[in-house]
Amino acid sequence: MANTNRRGRATDERIRAAALEVLVARGLDLTVEDVAEAAGITRMTVYRHVGTRQELLMALVVEATDRFAEHLAAIFDSGAPFADRLVDAFVFVITSARSAPDQQAMALAIADPSAGWGTIDPDGQIMGEVLDFLHPRLVAGAEEAQFRSSVDDTLAWLLRQAQLYVLVPGADRDDVEALRREVRTFILPAVLLDPPAAKT
Repeated sequence: MANTNRRGRATDERIRAAALEVLVARGLDLTVEDVAEAAGITRMTVYRHVGTRQELLMALVVEATDRFAEHLAAIFDSGAPFADRLVDAFVFVITSARSAPDQQAMALAIADPSAGWGTIDPDGQIMGEVLDFLHPRLVAGAEEAQFRSSVDDTLAWLLRQAQLYVLVPGADRDDVEALRREVRTFILPAVLLDPPAAKT
């Protein structure tokens, strides 16, 4: 539903900004009426520009995951040792999901199945893309470091841990270095057979 004229693109951006605001405030309970009110336009204008509620939510999550993936790719594709890349990637996922509104929206949508995520992505398209993105990077990492379990099991466990960290932040939620130490102390040994010693 991409608009080719400037006014149409401006309306699209206004709707998406309003939808993100409503999504962060209300979660997946957002309605087209809420978005229209937040954008100061009619409900029919929202439908005309972005389609249904489900299409709007999917578009928001896809945009957020695309931006997210660009940053993660830079971390995983760096020349650092795999253990360091894994720690950096995990910390990035958690800190991003806690700080940026669109990342919060993405994290809520992916990590909280009780909020109705299945109705937005019933075919698992987004989670499939997440797995397709991460799987080859863990396969490459397994050539450098020995995992305690299969790549598939490791990836599934890491995703569950990331969800837990996003949904249940600890007392030091704003202390990135404390999070990094915790990941090195607990996550790495659970994933790697011979993790490097934590840096002091």
